[in-house]
Amino acid sequence: MRKILVLFAIPILVSNILFIYVGFVANVGFVGSFAGGLMAIGTDPIIILIGVLLGVLTVFYQSKLSLIYLILGAVLATIVIHFILGTNNFIVDVVRFDALLIISSIIILVFSIFSPRTKDTKTKININTDPSKHREVRLLVLIFSAALFGFLLFSGQTNINNKITHTVVGKYITKPIIKEFHKDENGYLRGNYRHSMWIAHTIIFIILMAIVFIFRFHITHKLLSLTRLADVKSVKTKSSVPKSIKKFFKNI
Repeated sequence: MRKILVLFAIPILVSNILFIYVGFVANVGFVGSFAGGLMAIGTDPIIILIGVLLGVLTVFYQSKLSLIYLILGAVLATIVIHFILGTNNFIVDVVRFDALLIISSIIILVFSIFSPRTKDTKTKININTDPSKHREVRLLVLIFSAALFGFLLFSGQTNINNKITHTVVGKYITKPIIKEFHKDENGYLRGNYRHSMWIAHTIIFIILMAIVFIFRFHITHKLLSLTRLADVKSVKTKSSVPKSIKKFFKNI
């Protein structure tokens, strides 16, 4: 699966480099604007964070649908940023999507180069993925995760009503970021940033729950393995200390 990810990442980077190089050589104005927009958007902290997150998730959760998840994640992130910022030009969304794929491809190549290569690649953790077993535990994991994420993202109870700006995530993370996007050149707020926060929190909730759902068998396996530690039988082994002491005195 690593080879498929690398074969996906290399053409993304090479095609962008060739596109910009040929455009500059041929003195195409559109390519210059595209490259400038790509540099501006690609250095945005939020774009970098999302791109790195997509790349890391793709590397650590390798399956037959990893590339599909990566592309869908980039599309979903582009749509969310589009509605938050109120983008009018479609080309800006294309540049954002391209920047996310470039950053994710760089992360994939870095991990493929620096990750240790072992010969025994067939050894895997034996995780029970039978849907008929431990269904109650998986259901509790999903319910607990939904309650935790819902509290952090949507629970902002005040004396009057529930405000998204008073939630734990909203007050300290999303509110300062989204308010900056709603400011014009003069520093005045434009549009309803609270509406954008509701959209952003809903998307974050869906993404987090999707991650928990994907890893539900791994989480269940980890929880059950922790509860079974007490059932491990202790094996009595003879201490080698007396033998080592005898060898020490013999060698004196």
